[in-house]
Amino acid sequence: MKLTIGGKEYTFTYTVDASLCEECVEKTTGLMMQIGMAQDEKDLRKMVSGIANVPTTALSMFYAGLLEHHGSGRDGDKSVRSKEDALDLIKQYFAENPDDENANFYGLLTMILGQMGDDGFFKTIGLEAMFSQAENAPKPNRAQRRASAKAKA
Repeated sequence: MKLTIGGKEYTFTYTVDASLCEECVEKTTGLMMQIGMAQDEKDLRKMVSGIANVPTTALSMFYAGLLEHHGSGRDGDKSVRSKEDALDLIKQYFAENPDDENANFYGLLTMILGQMGDDGFFKTIGLEAMFSQAENAPKPNRAQRRASAKAKA
């Protein structure tokens, strides 16, 4: 994903450097767990738009995506040294693109999630495997649930 901000092109990559940004991984994992509970696209839109921490999650994800090419990563141009630098870029992007439907935190979040998927970020951090295991785990039948409930009581 590339965004032009202040006349400079910024490249966002969600591979190893981004996966080492602990805050991004925590926020992304929490968000994906909530999304995984949605039943359909309508539920998903309601759930994501109602999450109070969308701005901070989008900021963490935005910053992590910049690390490889513009951050403190080995290959970065070092123009983005902190989350505060990333926040300044977000503000500038919003100001420069007032008519762009993605120039808001929810828009950034959805663009970034798409790029994360394209870059294999969810696989890199183990989220795909976790969801796969959860889907394939045997579900207790009604009798097992009753026995478990009685044992807890």
